[in-house]
Amino acid sequence: MVKGSRVTITKNHAVATGHHLRWSNANGNYAYKKNRVAMHTLAVERIERQNSEQKMVSVVVTNYNYGHFLADAIDSVLHQDHASIEIIVVDDASTDDSRHVLSAYLDRVQVAWQTQNLGQISAYNRGFGMASGDIVIFLDADDRLKSGAIAEIVQAFAGERVVKVHWRADLVDVAGQATGAHVPAKLVAGDMSKLIVDKGILYPSSPGSANAYLASALKQIMPLPTDSAEKHGADFYTIYGIALLGKVAIAGDGRALSDYRLHSRTDRAVLSFGNAAQGYRETERMGLRSQTFQRWVAGWSEQRISVTLALTEFSIEKNSFANSIFAQAGYWSGLKVGMGGLKTLVRSIRHRPGCALEKLALTTIILAILVLPRPAGLPIAKYLCDPSSR
Repeated sequence: MVKGSRVTITKNHAVATGHHLRWSNANGNYAYKKNRVAMHTLAVERIERQNSEQKMVSVVVTNYNYGHFLADAIDSVLHQDHASIEIIVVDDASTDDSRHVLSAYLDRVQVAWQTQNLGQISAYNRGFGMASGDIVIFLDADDRLKSGAIAEIVQAFAGERVVKVHWRADLVDVAGQATGAHVPAKLVAGDMSKLIVDKGILYPSSPGSANAYLASALKQIMPLPTDSAEKHGADFYTIYGIALLGKVAIAGDGRALSDYRLHSRTDRAVLSFGNAAQGYRETERMGLRSQTFQRWVAGWSEQRISVTLALTEFSIEKNSFANSIFAQAGYWSGLKVGMGGLKTLVRSIRHRPGCALEKLALTTIILAILVLPRPAGLPIAKYLCDPSSR
């Protein structure tokens, strides 16, 4: 939009004057949000606290060859005490015993059978297309919800303009036993849209299964972009795309409401956590995702939201920084490589939500990893980069 132009849109959209944005609330009043772009929003329904038990929650379980965990995931939803829940399982052409496991649940769950292994993004798209709930949770088949989780999650949507709720997850081993660690280390709440649009910084978020979304907001951003080069990482688009439409809230008051399963030693690699980069360095993969994210947002927002900056996120930058240092044969080569990535990492810390003392502490830890002798820096890097080692 050209600065100085004036556009009047329906009451269900943002009304923009120049570079100011005003959101309509339920009473027809407007709260002003200053931004550099005229942003698009929607008539986001409010989940009233007194009616929360009436809200339908759709849990979409995405599965590929996790038959040995699948019953655990489904049972964790069936045992919830919330009154209205539907379960949808998208099986992504599994070749293990997943079909046999699901046969015992066909009277209680809906199942979508993919004829080809199309990946997580396709599974999200198909599962959401079948969902009829007011709130949607995408649950990986190897993860599980804790007792009473959904009732607390629904309550967290009571806030004004909340479109996404996230919570902590306990880390469990392959047998489902707690490791004593949890993710993420930091949970944030509020309007994260300016952080993404104006700074190119991705806010700290829980991993995929520890997020819930307002269905009416998801409808604005779905389907997720499919890419032959990367079929996974669906939660990247839901977590950050939906934050452009409203606020993020926290469920559970900081307590874990789900379990995140670690599978093998690759999950406990010295300087990494979670899913592997699948052929790309993490920063390179983020560069590709940034480009896809920008095109995708421009498409569903009809050019009303413009994400022009390359996206970065502290957890990715710190892992790339540490791995690049310790991949070098000698101290001085590691120092040189680390200095090359220091600027971007410090930028991600500077714009990360949090107090000045926290940011100073993180910067100090990063500098210690960079300059200390490698035997001394390695345990610090491991502690910082891999939550399962804490």
